[in-house]
Amino acid sequence: MPLAAGSAGARPSWKASERKAVLSRAAAWLGSISFSFYLAHGLVIGVAFKLCVHFGWKPSGIKDGLLFAMLCLPLTTAVSAVTYYLIELPFLSLRRNYRQAQRGGVLVAEREKAPPAEASGAS
Repeated sequence: MPLAAGSAGARPSWKASERKAVLSRAAAWLGSISFSFYLAHGLVIGVAFKLCVHFGWKPSGIKDGLLFAMLCLPLTTAVSAVTYYLIELPFLSLRRNYRQAQRGGVLVAEREKAPPAEASGAS
């Protein structure tokens, strides 16, 4: 009986709006790493399977498959978060800087120095 009373009192009393905000942030974060997740999942599953076989466990059947999926899901999420922050975000910022440079006139001014294509072909 004390276990039931203790567990009921330990639950956070979140309002529906707070739950929705936390779930929205989690979903947004998962959405931001989704491309990295897509790229990393095959590698993680392959390496994890080889390691399992190496240590004497070859997943077969539904129970083993579910257990293997429960092992691979957090691993893939961790690997994809690392690759997102270390690889994908820096390249996205490079793209953003490149576009800002184009809009700022740096690259546009260099293009305006070159003769137009029609004028050189019309002579």
